[in-house]
Amino acid sequence: MMRAVGFTEFGGPQVLRLVSLPVPAPGPGQVLGVTGAAGAVGGYAIQLGRAEGLRVIADASPADEDLVSELGAHEVVPRGPGVAGRMRQVFPSGVDALLDAAVMGAPVLAAVRDGGKVVAVRPFSGETERGIWSTWTPSCRTMATRSTPSAAWRATMA
Repeated sequence: MMRAVGFTEFGGPQVLRLVSLPVPAPGPGQVLGVTGAAGAVGGYAIQLGRAEGLRVIADASPADEDLVSELGAHEVVPRGPGVAGRMRQVFPSGVDALLDAAVMGAPVLAAVRDGGKVVAVRPFSGETERGIWSTWTPSCRTMATRSTPSAAWRATMA
């Protein structure tokens, strides 16, 4: 089970709670990659990953490197195009799981080991490769962009 911040109804912060998700998740000692690490979603992922005993590698701009380190990232690499290659330089076998909070899409797959996992905050476009498992978190996108779901979003969740 993977712990995450989630909600079961729309409203203010009072509806947020820590929930367990029945999805494959890395275990203690495995490596979690995070893009968009200086943002709210990425920052929480770093902290939750550390709490679960994961090694965390995250991206940051030069101005945010100290913040991302203070949030708990073991390794910090420069953000932007090529971040997957920079993560592979630190972990040549690839990360076990990656949270794409920066919405980089398919280019982040190169950072993930064969059979690894990618979680994105928007629907993942394109095909995965090398047996990589991918999902997206509609609640993160919805919370960040509007207080009530659109009809299209509700239809996809029905």
